Amino acid sequence: MAIDSAVAAYLEPSASAAERTQCVGCIVALLTQRSQTALSLVQALQACLISDDAEQRLRGTSLLNEVIRAGGPQGALAPGDLQHLATFMTARLSDWSCTEPAAQACTTLLQLGRPPPSHSTQPSASSQACLAESDCLGLVRSVVDELAGHVQELTQRERQASLQLMLTATQVCGAAAARSGLDLAEACVAAIDGEKDPRCLLLAFSLVKAQAPEVVEVLSCYFPLTFTPPKNDPHRISRAQLASALEHALAASPFLATWVVPLVLEKLSSTYRYHGGSS
Repeated sequence: MAIDSAVAAYLEPSASAAERTQCVGCIVALLTQRSQTALSLVQALQACLISDDAEQRLRGTSLLNEVIRAGGPQGALAPGDLQHLATFMTARLSDWSCTEPAAQACTTLLQLGRPPPSHSTQPSASSQACLAESDCLGLVRSVVDELAGHVQELTQRERQASLQLMLTATQVCGAAAARSGLDLAEACVAAIDGEKDPRCLLLAFSLVKAQAPEVVEVLSCYFPLTFTPPKNDPHRISRAQLASALEHALAASPFLATWVVPLVLEKLSSTYRYHGGSS
């Protein structure tokens, strides 16, 4: 089956779930064989994806989502495919009729940016393409700027998919986002504020905990604290006050301990080596 035929069969309103699954499998096989690219798939869907009919756009985005989720972890997507799909699916996040499949697809793409564990049975890095950090950060920027402030306006399924995307973004590239000035923590707070659904709350609570390494990343540059108050300082802020405030921030939650303890040991070790070398 050619890619155009598979797309047309999937988009048929009367198609059954089994028929659509078969179409997805056919497209994934074509991508795996490199006889087609993700760009050709998007082009085949172009009329559907720019349609004024929200249901049409939803079906088209859902097809892309299923192809990404089925084919990405199996090595069906080439590096160029990932870049095109990341750019495209990031833009779909602002189409509220497509939020759920777009968020699910973006979650999978971010997971492809994370190397598999050494014991993983997934394809090796040589066969499974990885999303570049710059593309991951572009996706996170869209989450922060376009999605986070509107999550609580969405349906339960859309909120759940959005919160899962934000959790994955935090786990995969939270530190890189912090270094790039992206306020993912504030975006997460905005996304979960007022949440009541228990399924979404499970993700919300995990999201709060997942912010711990980013908090320590931000605070680490201040430890150990070096501060000499300027003469005639009208504010009368002492080094002891700042050090105490930093100490309380680093010890604010047990969640932080996993990252604070290695930070303290590393800084103590480097300080010891410095003084030892100068004696």
